[in-house]
Amino acid sequence: MSDLESQRTEPSTQKRQKCLKLSIISLVCLALACLGGSFAYANTSSVQESTAVEHSHDYGQIAEDQSNNFEEDQLTRHTNNYPTIMEEMIGRWQEKSKSNVPEYIDAEEGPYFYQIFAKKMKADIEYEMVAKNVFRSTFYVSWMPPLKYPLRLDMPYEHENPTGDAVVSEARFRVEFNDIFVVTKGGHEGTTTTRIQIVNEDLILTSTMLEKNVLCERVYTRKTTE
Repeated sequence: MSDLESQRTEPSTQKRQKCLKLSIISLVCLALACLGGSFAYANTSSVQESTAVEHSHDYGQIAEDQSNNFEEDQLTRHTNNYPTIMEEMIGRWQEKSKSNVPEYIDAEEGPYFYQIFAKKMKADIEYEMVAKNVFRSTFYVSWMPPLKYPLRLDMPYEHENPTGDAVVSEARFRVEFNDIFVVTKGGHEGTTTTRIQIVNEDLILTSTMLEKNVLCERVYTRKTTE
């Protein structure tokens, strides 16, 4: 291959790889939007600590508002007779169904190729506990290596959203509903929430753009074979 042909091929290959990567990242937002960056909070100054308190106050208000919007039969209240969501979600899950995902991706207003791949892709998800209140989510797509991201319940954490914006998420376990509720701020799409719950043995990820009033849902069933 000549030098000129190599120069033409390399950008094209890089472009395809970038598109594939962006499509995989879209699942992260629905799973909890739980990427890295938490280490930035380990050495926070007093000013950063004050900001974290403000985030917590905002989180509490948003979580309360969202809970008030649920009808009684939509809430899966937790009792001591059943395992918690942190125990139940451990393992590998395969996508069973989804609703309103294309509309949600359109509302994100991400890059063109990201929107194309994100609307069509389908992946397994696996949750692992790596420490107390710290989990790892792994996404499996047949034509890509597994992608691993953290989910933290012990502190706010920084990461990038599916369209590449730097955002801050705060995730908590809500014992009254036996779910994990994540509030994410900083993206151009506004504040988003992600609810992780298990209903009738299905793992359900519900994502909402609060300002745009757009919601989507993915349903997973536990995978018993590789």
